[in-house]
Amino acid sequence: MTTYAVPKDAELANTCNIPIAASFQPFAHQPVQEMPVPVVSGPIPRCIQCRGYVSVWCTFGDGGTTWTCNLCGHANKVPDEYFAHLDPQSMRRVDQDARPELNVGTVDIDVHDAGQDYWTTQYEPSVIEPQFVAAVTSTAQRDSIRLAGPSKLAARQPVRLRTLFAIETTAEAVESGLVRAACDAIRAALYADQGTSIGDFGILTFDTEIAFYALEVRLNG
Repeated sequence: MTTYAVPKDAELANTCNIPIAASFQPFAHQPVQEMPVPVVSGPIPRCIQCRGYVSVWCTFGDGGTTWTCNLCGHANKVPDEYFAHLDPQSMRRVDQDARPELNVGTVDIDVHDAGQDYWTTQYEPSVIEPQFVAAVTSTAQRDSIRLAGPSKLAARQPVRLRTLFAIETTAEAVESGLVRAACDAIRAALYADQGTSIGDFGILTFDTEIAFYALEVRLNG
């Protein structure tokens, strides 16, 4: 964080005019004094409206049969396989202490074999034949031309992580050592930690032109 304290409301933030930024590093190596991030297996309920996961900030009601999403406020039905009764005194789930996702703010969810329920959704693009128009001379003609747009929501199959490295190769970048530093950083990202993988990657360089590089193994030699 760029500051040790955050304004509690928008009015105070506008008054003090302090620029606020935060740096996040997903999957960073944890200090030894921190509790390891728990891994949760099995189906974890997701909000049918915003697709958010059930979490420690969600609330349960109706005897444990519904849960309210903390992101969008939508009330969801608790799946039968995730149901648990609520304690009549505390109104907490009786199994809450045994479920990491309901006790801590960060968990890793193993959805390797969970199927399409955990796939993200996006609109499928429409495919139409191109139409060539010599000129648009009226509003009616302009309104009659429709661009291809999204058609329907569909589940998108997960793909490997893809990374594109862009390296500036101007004379100034080369002379300043920026290119060598970028290459060293890319090499470290690719080979330094054998326990991780950045997935598929590509490299481009740019100066007055952009250059792409074929990196297939079959091209070696």
